[in-house]
Amino acid sequence: MAAQKTIVQRILLSPWLIVIGAGCGVLIGLHDKPLAHTIAPFGDIYLTFLKMTVVPILISAIALNMGKLMSSGASGAYLFRLLFAFLATFTISGIIGLIVAVIGEPGNVGAEDLRLLGSIVQQGGYSPDLEMALNAPPAPPKESGFLPFLLQMVPANVFQAMASGATLQVLVFSMMFGIALGSVPRETSGSMFHALESAYRALDRLVHWMMYILPLGLCAMVAVQIASAGADIILMMMGFVGVVGACYVLMFVIGVLILWRRLKCPLGTILSELRQPLILSIATGNSMACVPSCITALHEGYRLNERDVGLLVPLGIGICRYGNVVYFAVATLFIAQLYQVDVSLIQMVFIVVGCILAGIATAGASGAVTLAMLGIVLGPLNMPLDGVLPLFIAVEPIMTPLRTFANVFLNCVVTALVSSAEDTPDEDDELEEIDPTAEGAPAE
Repeated sequence: MAAQKTIVQRILLSPWLIVIGAGCGVLIGLHDKPLAHTIAPFGDIYLTFLKMTVVPILISAIALNMGKLMSSGASGAYLFRLLFAFLATFTISGIIGLIVAVIGEPGNVGAEDLRLLGSIVQQGGYSPDLEMALNAPPAPPKESGFLPFLLQMVPANVFQAMASGATLQVLVFSMMFGIALGSVPRETSGSMFHALESAYRALDRLVHWMMYILPLGLCAMVAVQIASAGADIILMMMGFVGVVGACYVLMFVIGVLILWRRLKCPLGTILSELRQPLILSIATGNSMACVPSCITALHEGYRLNERDVGLLVPLGIGICRYGNVVYFAVATLFIAQLYQVDVSLIQMVFIVVGCILAGIATAGASGAVTLAMLGIVLGPLNMPLDGVLPLFIAVEPIMTPLRTFANVFLNCVVTALVSSAEDTPDEDDELEEIDPTAEGAPAE
């Protein structure tokens, strides 16, 4: 019976079933519009339940991982090298996303397509309170500059920030709390670490259960989109998909060259050793599911220090979602171009910072929850998310494996840069290993 249950679970979580769910939504939307509008509330409910887990997962995952890093016993030089590598890769990812989006202009569409998108924003079932059309730009923010941006990041009352859904403020609090928790002696903070991990595992289990009905939820969401706008909506988003894909290809090429330079081995060997985790990332759409194979490839294939790899791979894949940063950067420019909003150079700096924070905030999030984090970037820019969220949901089955591929590969690159060789004495003997095979690992 247990084996039969496992087979059923594998079928329900299969990426092919998700694609089938989206395909059924397209067919229903094209051929049975009354049915599409009938099942639309199920999509609304599913999306609401996913959003319900955002803030709790954000707090528990960020605070837990930041605390583990700070309390790991790593030397100051090691931590500096690690944080510098993380920050540099985050920044480069955001810049690449902005540059390619500026060149590719995925949001510059024709007048007819713009009217179609505007009708989706006004009539879609996911934004009943939005009264803004896409052919009219939103009102400019009252204040701009670094100080107002900084003030929006720091919560005066963290409980009020949680209640109001101020994700950026909750993120900043979670990071600061995790850093402070990691500086407290383990005999005092151990119970808090256990509480955070228990909450994180429970929330992740809740999301995991919801993944079993993802094909149905996706079918309902796609069906009402297609019924309202037709299949043209997916074709229009192919420009966005192409720009994001171009960013990932560029970063893949840069990453391979970095590995070639760092490891001093043939390009064929580099690609061969990472073949299993990269194929797994596309097949599953789950970054954490790739952690064991990444550790094996980096330690046994590249001969990197086992303890370094055991810490950096799960920590990096858990927090550093570089593929999400690229996605958020392109998505922000896409929305700005749709609304015909000119983005200044200083705003681009804010976008990069916001994308980094949003990328960190996606720790423990997947699918539509990941898309919800885009509000961290759009909020300070006074641009809406709810109205255009259905556009991104329509192509989410395509984007999820691409983002996961980028997250896994770029974290392998960063790990190779920071880790020492296997035969080098380990200067960080006190590093605490993180169990990468723990049950309930977060998706994507």
